[in-house]
This record gives sequence, C-alpha cells and structure tokens, in this order.
Amino acid sequence: MILGDISGTVALVGTVFAYHPPRQVYIDRTKKDILLELDYVGLFMYTASISLLFLGLGWPGSGVPRNSAKVIALIVTGGVILILTAVSDFSGISKRPLFAPRLFRNFRGYASLLIVNFASGARSSLIKGYYAEPGIPSY
Repeated sequence: MILGDISGTVALVGTVFAYHPPRQVYIDRTKKDILLELDYVGLFMYTASISLLFLGLGWPGSGVPRNSAKVIALIVTGGVILILTAVSDFSGISKRPLFAPRLFRNFRGYASLLIVNFASGARSSLIKGYYAEPGIPSY
C-alpha cells in the first residue's frame, strides 16, 4: 500500500514538472464547432450494427437455436448496417468520419499497431491464467 502511494506521488510530481502538453490543433475553432462536425449518423449506425451483431452472436448460447430467424436476422441486419456505415464513412460525406482514412492509407503501420495491441492483451490474459492461484478467481 505504501509503495502504491510512493509511486503515485512520484508520477504526479513527474507529470507536473516534466509534462509539456502539445499545442492545440484546432485553435481556430471552439469545442462546440468540433462537436457539431462529428458524424452522429455514422456513430449511431456503428453502435446499432455492433449491438445487433453481438446480440445475434450471443443468443445461440442462451437456448435460442442458431438457425432461428431471430438470430439470422440480427446477424444479417447488423452486417448490412456495418457495411453501410463503412461506405458512408469512406465516401467523404462527413467532415469528421468515425474511421480516419489516413489510418487505412498507411496499412502496414495500422496493422502492426493492431497486432501489438492484440499481443499485449493476449499476454496479460495468458499470464493471469498461467499464474492463477487455485481457488481464487482471477477476474
């Protein structure tokens, strides 16, 4: 407990004295202007599609058969809405799309970032399982 307090204090002091925040990128616009530029339709479509896909993928485990019309309709509808979201995002209609096209132009850099992110998450999960104490939940 004391080590946590010490490391927290050192981190706070280091942040106060050594962190120099970057300059503002959008100095000519207010936060309200930036919020008004967001693609709210794309955000709603993306949220709805992921929710429908997860619901369709999760229902078969709770007693609903995989080949039922409910499950198939949820998965197909979620997939179609996700494709429509990507099409509307990459068509250039909105000023600030959800998925930045510059990330996909540099595909190697973006793919390596995704691989590192996946590997670090897998590492922490594997370490929890490997060093688990018997009888103590690891979540």
